[in-house]
Amino acid sequence: MNCSTCSKHMSSGGQAGVCSLRCFIAFYSRRTRDGCWIPVRPIEWHGKVYRPHHISYVTYNGKVPKGRRVIRICDTKCCVNPLHLGVSQGKTISEQVGDEVTALRGTLRWLKEQFVKFLFRHRNI
Repeated sequence: MNCSTCSKHMSSGGQAGVCSLRCFIAFYSRRTRDGCWIPVRPIEWHGKVYRPHHISYVTYNGKVPKGRRVIRICDTKCCVNPLHLGVSQGKTISEQVGDEVTALRGTLRWLKEQFVKFLFRHRNI
C-alpha cells in the first residue's frame, strides 16, 4: 500500500492511508489562496487528539523552546501551514496584545494630531 500524500510505500496500512503525521496534516488540510492550510477535521493520530497548529509546527520545524508558544503569523485563525507558524518571544499572549495596543494607540494619537493640524490650516475654507 502507498501513502495517499507522498506515494511512499508503507509496510502496514498506516492510519487513514498516510505514512506519517506530516502526510496526515497535509492530506486533511484544505488550501486557501493565501497559502493557509485549514484542517478539515481534528488531527487525531493513534487515538490522541492534537492542537492542529502546535502539532503542525512540531512536525515540520522541531520542538518548541521551553516557555514559548506556537503562534500564527498569518491572520487566519485556524491555519496549520508550518510556514505561517512561529514561536512567541516568551511573552504571554496578553503581553503581546498589550504591546500591539500600545503601538496602535500611538498611531491613533499621531493621526488625531495630524487631523487637528489639517483642520487648523484649512479653517477658512
